Amino acid sequence: MTLVRRGDLAEMSARLVQSFTMVYPFSSKKDGYLQLELGGFEVRADTLFALIEADKAILFQKTPSSFTKKDLELRRVVFDLYPQPFRTPSNLLSKEPAFDVEKR
Repeated sequence: MTLVRRGDLAEMSARLVQSFTMVYPFSSKKDGYLQLELGGFEVRADTLFALIEADKAILFQKTPSSFTKKDLELRRVVFDLYPQPFRTPSNLLSKEPAFDVEKR
């Protein structure tokens, strides 16, 4: 699922690294003409990954499995940072895929 929002990547990175594993550290570069942030970083909970960029976040799992409590927390944090899905013709009718939650 791809979510879109503009935000301060350095601030997001510092916030997320406190609770989740950093897969790729924050790197920054600016678009020359518009001075848009083009960098990003990737964090991981247990089975859920989040690729965070200035204008979007992508949540994914490398191997389908039930979400753990930590996965649900990462999902919640990303949805807080990127509250509205970006609507384009390709994802206008798309919705978040169903997922299982680990029972403990």
